[in-house]
Amino acid sequence: MPAQTPTPDDIWNKTIAFISIDTNVLFETGFQFTSGALNQLPAQMPDSLHLVFSPVVAEEVKRHRVKSVKKHSDSIAAAIAGIRRAASQDVSSISSALDDLNVVGNAERTFDQELLDYAQRCSGTILTWEDVSVEAVFADYFRQSPPFEDGKKSEFPDAVTLQILHRYAERLGSTGIFVTKDQGCQRFAADSDRIYAVSSLDDLTSLFQATGKSAQDISDAIEAHILHSTSPGYSAVNEAIERHVAHSEWDVLNLTPDLGGRMEAEVVDVRIKRLNLEQYIMLWRDDDADDTWIAEVRAAVQVDVNVSAELYVYDSRDKDETLILRDQKSFPEQIDVAVFVHLTNVSLAKPPSAWNLSFDIASTNYRLSATNFEFDAR
Repeated sequence: MPAQTPTPDDIWNKTIAFISIDTNVLFETGFQFTSGALNQLPAQMPDSLHLVFSPVVAEEVKRHRVKSVKKHSDSIAAAIAGIRRAASQDVSSISSALDDLNVVGNAERTFDQELLDYAQRCSGTILTWEDVSVEAVFADYFRQSPPFEDGKKSEFPDAVTLQILHRYAERLGSTGIFVTKDQGCQRFAADSDRIYAVSSLDDLTSLFQATGKSAQDISDAIEAHILHSTSPGYSAVNEAIERHVAHSEWDVLNLTPDLGGRMEAEVVDVRIKRLNLEQYIMLWRDDDADDTWIAEVRAAVQVDVNVSAELYVYDSRDKDETLILRDQKSFPEQIDVAVFVHLTNVSLAKPPSAWNLSFDIASTNYRLSATNFEFDAR
């Protein structure tokens, strides 16, 4: 490998044939293949590249995603059993219906297909186990070669993935990029002549950015259209962020009442106080259409999160909880939002008002950083 870090020239000179993404990176995106950064990747990738997943990653993704499905399925089964015990009723028909649904099995098949469909959107596939050599993996383990370190047996899945990717690159007679946060995998890549490693999707897609004078001219025009406060493009981006904030989910489980007791809290609304767009845009040209571009814009958004809460205390005499207070508080937060802007009909010969803009922002479950809810005594 000519260097430990790939360069845009390696991409455009076609010395790299494929990319692969680790489970830890997919997990960060919430496995959202149809929105946000993963959704944009097929259009950002040059035609010379394709995406492959190792079968290890495919199994890990399925395991992560099916965990919550199994949890909910088990809860339903437990509730059915609870009804049978408490009410002495025959609920076998409900149990049979749940078994017939085969919720977990169907979810596993759905998640497998979604990952394969996504790989195929990126002109790739899921690799097979045929390139795995158990002897070679154990040899690396006993030598403590990357990704193994400190005798950790937990690195076996990473070792198998790296072996599969390395041998795939050998068959192609080329090299590949592995997007992973695992330091052991990155150390492996540093010594590999077939695999590069980058630690994030941002690092990956920065290699795909459009270059050259024409791209710079378009970039300047797009920046002016999106970042200038008097431009319609600026207003459109702001409106897209406002819609995203209005429809986002908020986790308030960290909040605890200052008066003790049990509290139920929910977010009533979220209002934007201030919105600042970063004065830097990442830009890609869609290989399938000369007049189509993708821009990524980052924004720091200050919001007020309005939370409604009810406070309950346990009455030992009545053996029940009693509602004693209701209150509403506003909490300041700052969130970072990445907006992907699709621009079509783009040409320097046309005014920006003639360009078509659409927006993609990944759905996000934000978490309130505040931990204390102070009730106003009444």
